Amino acid sequence: MHKIFSGTIQKPQDILYHWPETLFITDSSVLLRLFQLQATDVEEVLGFLQEISLQLWAPYHLIAEYLMQQPRTVLTILQESRQLQNDLLNSIEHLLGQKELLPASLQPHHTVDLERDLGSLTDSIETSMQKYDEHARKLFQTIAELYTDKIGRPFDALTIEELDTLYQRRTFEQLHPVRMDDRDGVDRYQMVLGWLEILQKLKKEAVPVVFITDGHPAPWWEALPSAGFRTHRSLRAEAQGVLAVPFTIMELSDLMNIHRSR
Repeated sequence: MHKIFSGTIQKPQDILYHWPETLFITDSSVLLRLFQLQATDVEEVLGFLQEISLQLWAPYHLIAEYLMQQPRTVLTILQESRQLQNDLLNSIEHLLGQKELLPASLQPHHTVDLERDLGSLTDSIETSMQKYDEHARKLFQTIAELYTDKIGRPFDALTIEELDTLYQRRTFEQLHPVRMDDRDGVDRYQMVLGWLEILQKLKKEAVPVVFITDGHPAPWWEALPSAGFRTHRSLRAEAQGVLAVPFTIMELSDLMNIHRSR
């Protein structure tokens, strides 16, 4: 077993070698992504998470981040669908208003086909929205059941002032994960607390760890000058000397590719 912190993606054979004893930690981005995927992809990802369920864990504060962002994620999808539906309805009205520009012999046929085809499309969007809303509710429940007894414990109660001091110190010292935006509220602290929770967890349990993210969210990754990404340097530096176990941050898609090769 490695005795140093790598902080970069390990070779697939290393991940496979440690797989039976590895603790898989999920970022909030992975769970939120499930609400944006097609049904077949959701089924595959859920199947993967359920297969590793005995080795699955999530920090309390990243689950809190997920719970705060999940309604916004679902609402955004529904709002975008509603906007598309409204745009189509407006298009129907506009095009019907232009029917007099067509030759007289085509106007009745044009009008009937236009109302029928575009009307059918808007009805289909409405049905899809209803089905998605039901899908999102069931998915939320499935995720809740999957993480039963697999969530960490929150830090002792901190005041807003204490949270802000912690966040500002890490921002000043350029210690990630910190958000690059200036959103107000406790939610902007969750990633920092989640990372500290991960370090605390790994000090107690000396097992290999893979931290799973969706894509390369900026709080966890940094772009390389040439190409590609790597774990943010401040995370590597902070964990150096603290962890004596193999540790890496991986994209969900990369980890699932390794899983398929087992």
